Amino acid sequence: MSDDIFQYMKAMEVDDIKFPNWYYGFGGRAALNTLAAVKYYGNNAGTALAVPYGYEPVGGSGNLYENTLALPLAYTYDRVMDRMEFMMLPAVRRQEAMMQAAVLDGIESTETAKSAELETGSARQSGDGMSASAGKTTDVSGSAGKAAGVEKIHGVEKVTGAALQYDAEELPWTISSMENMTWNQETGELIVEDAGGGDLYLEFEGKPDSETYLRFGNYDINGSGYELLTVSVECGDAYWKKFYEASTMSVWYGDLHNFIVNLGWRQEARTKVHILFPFEGTFRLDSLKLFSVPMDSYEHFMRERGAERFEDCAVRGNQVSGNISVDAPRMLVFAIPYSEGWSAKVDGEEAPVYKANLMFMAVPLETGRHTVELSYCTPGIRAGAAISGLCAAIFVVFLLWGGRALPWTAPVHRERGASRGKRRR
Repeated sequence: MSDDIFQYMKAMEVDDIKFPNWYYGFGGRAALNTLAAVKYYGNNAGTALAVPYGYEPVGGSGNLYENTLALPLAYTYDRVMDRMEFMMLPAVRRQEAMMQAAVLDGIESTETAKSAELETGSARQSGDGMSASAGKTTDVSGSAGKAAGVEKIHGVEKVTGAALQYDAEELPWTISSMENMTWNQETGELIVEDAGGGDLYLEFEGKPDSETYLRFGNYDINGSGYELLTVSVECGDAYWKKFYEASTMSVWYGDLHNFIVNLGWRQEARTKVHILFPFEGTFRLDSLKLFSVPMDSYEHFMRERGAERFEDCAVRGNQVSGNISVDAPRMLVFAIPYSEGWSAKVDGEEAPVYKANLMFMAVPLETGRHTVELSYCTPGIRAGAAISGLCAAIFVVFLLWGGRALPWTAPVHRERGASRGKRRR
């Protein structure tokens, strides 16, 4: 796995990452699947509860599902935000922000960089960073976003996190039962007292027609003597998941301690969850938080992203091309992992390629209809080929010369006595 993909999974706190180079998917989270242009989903769990929201069965097989809101390989944004600003948001809000604005590297302002330095690490804290007003909508897209003098990147409006809409709501919960374990919520100390594991049961009032997320804040097994452990989560309706946590003793350690477990979408509200810590020992868990993520806003933003269709898409070897019409300046994001070897042309003219949404690519577009082409060339391959060619040419010259000294290396023969003084008599 490339480091960009790993950093994406870590920033979004995806629970499907087993090791830094091994992951299963995007945690069944509908927004992350769709933004990655995932059209089909295979299910071996034997229950439709494991299938992300918006996927319908294909051909009645029961094992293959198609995303009814699938985006094409490339889709557009009418707003952008810089990565530093994005990373100061908690993970649940990062997901919501990414549905509305393309996150670009290298466009941060001096003020943003200073703020990021002051608040560095806040997004990695055990808390999720969401205030008491979490779940309320903040939407100023029709006011501040249209104000005169607003900053733009290639004609596309640059926004801050405060200018976006957030609908995820934090849910209060209570512990209904705790078996063979203790958890001090003030210190974070979690002790599993039995070799068979410990059980924690939570009750809460969920929301209908929503994905429900359970967030583990700073779960840490360092000092426990274990290299790798799992935590299982189930909701009493045949839906269950597990995630992995590694210690510094493991070669697979990736400094992953925050995990969002998607309890799945249900038309009816969820009300309980069972967490199983299957190994005896002393661990650390700073916080547990539950969130309701409504699907109506997800559908709205995904339809926005796919409104301007990337058509005639063709993938040939190391090239991707297609046509698109936009009625205003846009940032076209390709759901293709970023690499420095990619270059872009818009209507035959070279165009910049940005790292977008932490691991993808983006190309700016002006108003109108365009043909967009991406080409990949391994970084350094041209210089390497030139050096190899030069070395081969020198080798051939040596072979053709037949082992004789080359003209520019032949010794200079002096006439006898030319450099000597007069012989004494």
